[in-house]
Amino acid sequence: MKSLDIAKDIAYLCKKEKIDFTNTKIQKLVYLFVGFCLINDIDEINNIDEPPHLWPFGPVFPKIHKNYDSLIKKHQGTEIISTKNAKVIKILEETVKKWGIVSAGKLSTWSHLDGSPWDVVYKSGASWNTKIDLIYLKIYFENNVENVI
Repeated sequence: MKSLDIAKDIAYLCKKEKIDFTNTKIQKLVYLFVGFCLINDIDEINNIDEPPHLWPFGPVFPKIHKNYDSLIKKHQGTEIISTKNAKVIKILEETVKKWGIVSAGKLSTWSHLDGSPWDVVYKSGASWNTKIDLIYLKIYFENNVENVI
């Protein structure tokens, strides 16, 4: 899966649900989506072209950050493009419906909570832009986040 396509799908679904979004909100919704895919055993998410990275403002997907204004914010999609898998589409839709209403600031704060994947990698002494291993997301989501499906 491509992070940019996932971000475009989330932007499309936010527009469809009339949910405002920013770069930060898209980042955190993609992060949530990845976590939900992991705990629902969606194998294709393990091949995502970029995992989240350790940035000061939480987990960030650098390609999404770099291309937000040119490719995501202006995306005029009319359908899901990242997958045709019905279960994955359901996870995308439910992630946006349940978490899209949360402000970007609150999502960012949530992503920094004690014991979160970002927190674990940060406290390990890793430098900024270090990749956050997906196993940290899977463990954290299994134990701390209510599944969206």
